[in-house]
Amino acid sequence: MKISREATVLKITQEIECWAAETGWKNVAAKVITECSEFQKSAATPRGLNNVEQHIKRVLRGNTDYYRQHALKLLPALLAALPAERRVKLTAPTSTNYLASMALKECTEAVNALLLGAASTHLEKEINEAIDSLRAMGYVSANREN
Repeated sequence: MKISREATVLKITQEIECWAAETGWKNVAAKVITECSEFQKSAATPRGLNNVEQHIKRVLRGNTDYYRQHALKLLPALLAALPAERRVKLTAPTSTNYLASMALKECTEAVNALLLGAASTHLEKEINEAIDSLRAMGYVSANREN
């Protein structure tokens, strides 16, 4: 299955927006700066960092040809800046390593909820997520054998 570059930009944009909501745009901008030499010189001051942050937001949120072209140019840096789990979710969502990693994470969350005495609704949610992640891993594995 081939995905268009525009669809790739949209997926990466959505993932970066989610990441920024969790960690803050300053952190995201700092990571992108380390991956993109175009921004390194201008981000040497707090004001420069703020300018780069605003530029990245405009590029990701812009709906003109200029911003689309600039987003395509920044794709490698944006992808490299993403944390590993988020990056692999975009680049190899059906890889055995990614699915096993997610299954381990979900199972750990379920066990933690049980051990820490979480409310039954939360515990049930975590157990269901663990089961779903194990099923996803098994489903992909079974399809690879066929």
